[in-house]
Parts: sequence; C-alpha cells; structure tokens
Amino acid sequence: MRKLTLRYKNVLLYRSRKAMLAKRRLGRSKRLLVDVWYGGEVEQVYCLEAPQVPPEVLCLDKNTLGSLRFLADWRHRMLTHKDWDTLDDVKWINDAKRPGGMRSIQYYADFSGIKELSTAVALILTAEYDRLGTLVNDVPPTVELDKWPKHLFRQLFEIGFFEILKLSEDVADRYRTSGSKKTMRIIAGSTSEEIEVVSSRIKELYQFIEPEHGLGQELSVALNNALSEAMINVVKHAYPADHKFTYRPINKWWVTASADVDKRELTVVFYDQGVTIPITFPRRKISDRTRDFINKLLTSRGKFDFENDGTYLAGAMQKGSTQTDEEHRGLGLAEMKELIDICGHGSLRVFSRGGEYRYDAGSQIVSRSRRLSIGGTLFEWTLRIPQEQLDEGRNSA
Repeated sequence: MRKLTLRYKNVLLYRSRKAMLAKRRLGRSKRLLVDVWYGGEVEQVYCLEAPQVPPEVLCLDKNTLGSLRFLADWRHRMLTHKDWDTLDDVKWINDAKRPGGMRSIQYYADFSGIKELSTAVALILTAEYDRLGTLVNDVPPTVELDKWPKHLFRQLFEIGFFEILKLSEDVADRYRTSGSKKTMRIIAGSTSEEIEVVSSRIKELYQFIEPEHGLGQELSVALNNALSEAMINVVKHAYPADHKFTYRPINKWWVTASADVDKRELTVVFYDQGVTIPITFPRRKISDRTRDFINKLLTSRGKFDFENDGTYLAGAMQKGSTQTDEEHRGLGLAEMKELIDICGHGSLRVFSRGGEYRYDAGSQIVSRSRRLSIGGTLFEWTLRIPQEQLDEGRNSA
C-alpha cells in the first residue's frame, strides 16, 4: 500500500474534484431543453428528470395493463410529495437559480409517440389535470406541444381538454366533428342536478347517427336512469368526509360521449375520483342472495391488495343487491345494465379501484381484479345501433 503523503493526498483530492466536476458536466449535458406552454408564450426550460414515455396505445380495451400502469405512475409523480397545506407554494416551473438563467421543470410525460388514445383514457387524464389545477390553483404546463401527433391534439381539443384547463377560450359549439365521428365536450359537475344538461347533449349527439328519429323514448329513459344513478352514487357515496384518500379529491365527476356513424356506435364515459365501489359496497346492507354470491368468490390468498375488487363489483351489479327500499339512495348499479339490455346491442364496462366488470348484450358477464387502481370509478357504455333497428324505427314512425 502506498504511503499517504501530503503530496499524494493533494493528488487524490484533485482527482476527486475533477471526477465530481465531470459528473456535474455530464448531468448538465443530459438535462433536456423543452418547450412549455402556459396558455401564452412558449418558454424554453430545463427538464430535470427523464420524461415518462406512455405506451403507444392508451386504451383500456386494447392495452388495459399498460394504460393503467401509465396512469398510476403519472398520478403518483404529479400528486405525491406535494404539501397540500401550503398550496400557494407549489410551482410547476422552478425559478432560475441565477439571474438571467433558465427556469426548469421536474418532470413531464412525453405524448409525442402516442398512436391511439381512447375516449376513456382521455377523460381520466383531463380529470387529473382538472384536479391539479383546482388544488394548486394553477394547471401544469403543456410540454413539447408542437411534437404531439396531430390526431392526438385534435382529439384532446375536441373533447375539451384545453378548455377545462383554461388554456383556450370557451366556444359555443359543444361538439366537434371529424369525418364520421362526433365528440361531446367534457362536462364536469359535483351534483346530480346537471343530469338534464348531460342527457340532452347526449341525445343530440345520437342524432348524428340517426338524424330523423333520435334516441327513442325507451332508450332515452334508460340512458337518463343510468347517468342519474352514476351521479347520485358520486353525491351520496364517492367522497365521504371521514375517508383518508391517497390523493386529495375535488369531489367532482366528469362525463363525455362520442358518436361514430360508420360503426353506428354511441359511447358514453363517466368517471369520478371517489372512494370506489369495492370500498363502499361491503358497508351497505347487502341482500342475503348477493352476500352468498360474494362469499363463494372471496379469496384470502393475499396475492395483491385489490384481489377481491372484481368480486365486489360483480356483486354490486346484481339486481336487488342491497336491502334498502329507499328511493334515490344510489348504488342501484343494475340499472346501468338495463341500458344495454334495452338497446340489445352493446356493452357496459366498469372499472372501480382494481375491479373490472364487463357486460355484453346476450353474453356472459366477466369480472376480474387487477393489481393497479384506475384511481376512482369509470363507467363506459357502448351502444351499437344496427341498420335494421334504424329501419324499424323509421317504419314505425
């Protein structure tokens, strides 16, 4: 071993400082320069972390696990380690460390590679941005907007993503048409009183598929009942004051819809960030029949946190699952299936925390549990209107 003389000690200190400076220079060279948009002028800033890259397909049907993983990671990065008691101190863009220096952001999600974004995932993302904008009283900046694919920008613009974030002026036209598709701008609310506004706009959207006769009385009532039930559930059960949420909610719901003439499909998506059905349903007065159904399927293996969520969701969707006879109490979730039964063609898909439930007209019900939470509860109705059904409606008119 070489003797540690004063001269050799200085040599080691010099090498150490040199290596440290080299690391600092390397770190600086890896910092990304990105363009951020705050609704005004574009500003170039440093990004201190590597961006999160979402999967090319963000869709709960075609890429369920990848989409849930991206949403969970994005939610964790944006909502964790924020001091919610001092919201005024939260900044999305950090000040420059020296006069004349460049400002910085900590992190962003790189949307430039997204090839497909479903309406449901777009709604969830908008709701998350809305929550951040409400809690911090300032929306996160939009990063590298010029690199977003045109179809992605158009889709988010049509759905009202930028409008809800107060990044664009409100426009009178509530719908946007792109060829054979038409999208209803997102409506957000906190009570069930907005049901008439939501229902009327969805009915108008349906006329894009069938302009002569519209939705029809029976289907119209079923749609109104399903949406009313979803809203009542939010008001009555989703945001209890005594529940400790992982991420602070803003006690709202969000809904959007889209119509596709070529496919003859009407899709309605409803989302809330509440306490979720697998938590609220077991606390209710469950009917004996439903309790027996649930007990047969419950597992105590403990493989992951949400392994029984699919079972509770399937139980909640059964008709007469609760014993209460009181009106307007919510959780009459079986009514949401009736919309599909009356239509005769289509599907209902429900995500609540880690539970997933799917009901297709004329097919077997499927439920399962996933390791990742959707961050609330989501209902997606897809109504398919065959040509012969439209012809029958015209002939009977």
